[in-house]
Amino acid sequence: MTRWTSAQYRAHQSKALDKKNARQPKAPKAKDKTAHLFARLCEVSGLPAPVPEYRFHATRKWRIDYYFERNGKRVALEVEGGVWTGGRHTTGKGFMGDMEKYNAISTAGIVLLRTTPDRLMTIETINLIKATINA
Repeated sequence: MTRWTSAQYRAHQSKALDKKNARQPKAPKAKDKTAHLFARLCEVSGLPAPVPEYRFHATRKWRIDYYFERNGKRVALEVEGGVWTGGRHTTGKGFMGDMEKYNAISTAGIVLLRTTPDRLMTIETINLIKATINA
């Protein structure tokens, strides 16, 4: 019977731990948690459940943060991050890209609403969506 050195034993334990961790379900990302909470808030407020990361364009990989549809009325909600910290949306290139995307959303017959992360789960945002989808 061969004996392991302490280094070999630690390496074996590390591999076993890696295999065990690989089997564990991954915790949802913060964005997924936010999407779930926002969906629940919408449902409780009488809105249809939003579709997160809705792909609205056939050839581009553009996505809408939250998409609502009721009685033929189509509404997009974009959450603009990095407004105060110099995020992508505030750079020249990012702004131009957003403008192209937003024009494509409008061309597709979808009403676009915009908010910031800190205002996402407020009554003002919910009421804005309600007023738009019920108009």
